[in-house]
Amino acid sequence: MRKLIPTLFCAYASSVKTLSAVVQSASHQTPPDRDRVIDGMRAFALLGVVLGHLTMGLVLWQGSTPMIGNILASSTALQYLTWIFQVMPYFFIAGGAANSISWLRKDVKQTHYSDWLWNRIRRLLKPVTLYIAFMVIAGNVVSVFVSEATATPLLNLSTQLLWFLGVYIMVTALTPLIVWLENRFGFAPALGWLAIAIAIDLGRLYAGVPAPVGLLNFVFVWSFAAHTGIWYLRRKPHRLLLVGLIALAVLANYVLSTLTDYPISLVGIPGESFSNMAPPSIMMALHIVVCWCLVMLIKPAAQRLLQRDWWWRKVAEINLAAMTLYLWHIPVIIALTSLGHVMGWDRSVLLKDGLVVPGVGFLSSALVFWAFAFVVVWLFLQVAYVQEFIKLPWWDSQLSQTSAQVWRSWLSGLSAVLIGVGTLLISGSGLAGFPGRLVEFSGISWTPGFAVAVLLVGIICARAAVSLGRSPRPTTG
Repeated sequence: MRKLIPTLFCAYASSVKTLSAVVQSASHQTPPDRDRVIDGMRAFALLGVVLGHLTMGLVLWQGSTPMIGNILASSTALQYLTWIFQVMPYFFIAGGAANSISWLRKDVKQTHYSDWLWNRIRRLLKPVTLYIAFMVIAGNVVSVFVSEATATPLLNLSTQLLWFLGVYIMVTALTPLIVWLENRFGFAPALGWLAIAIAIDLGRLYAGVPAPVGLLNFVFVWSFAAHTGIWYLRRKPHRLLLVGLIALAVLANYVLSTLTDYPISLVGIPGESFSNMAPPSIMMALHIVVCWCLVMLIKPAAQRLLQRDWWWRKVAEINLAAMTLYLWHIPVIIALTSLGHVMGWDRSVLLKDGLVVPGVGFLSSALVFWAFAFVVVWLFLQVAYVQEFIKLPWWDSQLSQTSAQVWRSWLSGLSAVLIGVGTLLISGSGLAGFPGRLVEFSGISWTPGFAVAVLLVGIICARAAVSLGRSPRPTTG
């Protein structure tokens, strides 16, 4: 530990460059054959997530206790907007395309699966690990000075987004299978993912299938989205077909949300009997179809737009600091909301039918908060993004020997499952009361300490599958 802290400090100091300088260099080095639309999808989705959380969240303070709400719960019309602004499918479509390109590269054919997987996920996991370590410490410090009733709801919000990273890593681990299925059977396997997801969804809601089984749709629905990422690369459907598919999918979702128990919102909100998001439902799967069709429709125009230097630099800026922005925007918003409450600058909200909804004058107070919070998040990003590029001795060391033992592939597959389960559990429990607070969801009980332990074991397994039996060499450059 005495050596690790100075190493981290020196690595940080030596890595400090302005984000604009890094972006300028990266944009000029973009290979001419790079599919910029994939990067554009990621950047668009990430901005959508940040702006969505910034504008949807409501907090009603009852004394010193925060009651969390969502602006969508106040209006059915606003819930229909999620059929446009639910952007999570774009992450998986882009990821499916990028991962398949990586897996099929010529140099990857000589690379073991374990090496390939670690290289795909290590940049994601590093800032996540640092973030969780910070939040565990910060959460315990906050709990000393703030009551449990105040700290717990806010601390639990700080890890909710980790579900995406866990699921994304599990789906990434399935890339070779998804590519093989597409190569062997064409578009049919993607429909297979969809059929299994529909069967599980109907089973858990109407046939008495145990609730934990429904959690499998985190993998099946988002694997379907990743499979459409391969379609993005290989298929050129007629525009009329794309428009027709959009119309059919939207119509199906309208029927499901009006004639059955499915909620309208594609984002989880208070007051619903269940969420279309966790686990993803049939409506989310149909929304994936809509998102893929929209991407295919605008792809030619997006390609032309992203050849322009200004637009490409903005996309590069967002992607280079993507994990920092994704992980840290919620803690920044929480901190600003708490500070605003202490200063007496709460947004106008009220309690109606047990739900937190906007009050009189909400919009004027919210516009000021949104603008201020957006600026603070952007300034924070300019400083904090460097964590994504720190080189750690064990984490980032390259390996000079190769081996092809089958057990390495199995260990990598196990690591992806453990990482996925660990992050889902952390997302579901939060880190309040770490490590021993007991949490229950869908009939499963666990503690934050157990969730973090599962994640760490998964990371160790992923790295061990690469390093065991091989000799490390220092990273150069």
